[in-house]
Amino acid sequence: RLLTIGLGVGLLYYGILRGANALIVGIHSYALRSISIMNGTIDLTLNFIIKNPLFVGLTLRGIKGDIYIQGVNVGGVNMQYDYFISGGHTHVIPVVATLQAMEIGSAALANIQSGNVQSLTIAFDGHIYISKYNVPVPVQITLDWGDLQNGK
Repeated sequence: RLLTIGLGVGLLYYGILRGANALIVGIHSYALRSISIMNGTIDLTLNFIIKNPLFVGLTLRGIKGDIYIQGVNVGGVNMQYDYFISGGHTHVIPVVATLQAMEIGSAALANIQSGNVQSLTIAFDGHIYISKYNVPVPVQITLDWGDLQNGK
């Protein structure tokens, strides 16, 4: 009986992990949210696009990670959710990112010093957390100059 329960729990965990890793995650768009001169921060809304190609739905519990411009860590994301991601559908999830103005200045200087401002890259490196077990799914997204010009 214990073997059956253990096998069932193992299959359930594998199903959730496999399902979570099947998700397709990207950045749909972004928008300036606010600027705080007092705190030296800039808040952006990043609209993550999450596609669930599975037949079953999964629950998004959180998104956490760091944002880099030209390899310089300029801020991060730490959002909690209770959002159902339907199977076979694509969802746009708004995520608030807080960036440090001083670090953005360092990154901009690094980009200018590269000699080609079109080499600008912005990256997200973090995890989305799925199901009541908070299964972490690694996410790495990099936007280049062309993506930024097209509003992605």
